[in-house]
Amino acid sequence: MFRNLVLQGNLLDTKNLSQRIVFVFWYIFCLVVCVVYSAKLTAVLAIPVYEKPIDSLEDLPNAVRNGFTPSVIGDTINEYMFKDAVDGIMKQTWRLFNHKDRSKSFVDSTSTGMRLVLQEKSVHIGPCTAKIIAVEMGEYKFHVGRGLFYPKPVGFVYPQGAPYLRPFNKVIRRLVAAGIVNKWYDVEIRKIPRKHNEENEVSSSSAISLTHLQAAFFLMFIGYLAAAMALLAERAHWALFRNERVSEK
Repeated sequence: MFRNLVLQGNLLDTKNLSQRIVFVFWYIFCLVVCVVYSAKLTAVLAIPVYEKPIDSLEDLPNAVRNGFTPSVIGDTINEYMFKDAVDGIMKQTWRLFNHKDRSKSFVDSTSTGMRLVLQEKSVHIGPCTAKIIAVEMGEYKFHVGRGLFYPKPVGFVYPQGAPYLRPFNKVIRRLVAAGIVNKWYDVEIRKIPRKHNEENEVSSSSAISLTHLQAAFFLMFIGYLAAAMALLAERAHWALFRNERVSEK
């Protein structure tokens, strides 16, 4: 019965009807198990395994537990917006930074933080210019999170007590609400010449195709060839042995 489970030929000669019924259902069970196993194995090989992306600050705790280190531009608003937070997700994120080695979590520029992402397991938290730098360095190398955490999408600095502060704020709010600022941002990104993966690098998360399985098919062909040669040798030996017995008689 074990030979049936591994799809090996097995002749069971029985005339009992009850045993035949048991064997029929056992054969069906073995067939289903083997088909399910083969389908599962094919799915595991064909479906790429992607790492869970980090799209928001809420995803950072799990990322840190998996060995990632968050980074921001040090001694700027990017650092102090987390450092001065009283509670909430901002304060939780501040505790995730590497305070023992500031060079790992507090970089001098967005470009340095982006290069750190390529060199080790790091997550850079930066302004919208990070997307522009990612396009310049090769957008295919990065995963840009969808979550936004900056309190304001755009801002300008005015002298204290400026009489045009309120009119300017009103106009800026209208520009932001109308989506014109995002339009300008998208236009500037389109102007950047994009770098493509010309080397056709295959990452560890890419799907396995028939090209990658050529070695397995070669081994299977060699196994079938060896089995055919063994079968021919057995047939030749049996024929020779039968001729010898006939000649002796």
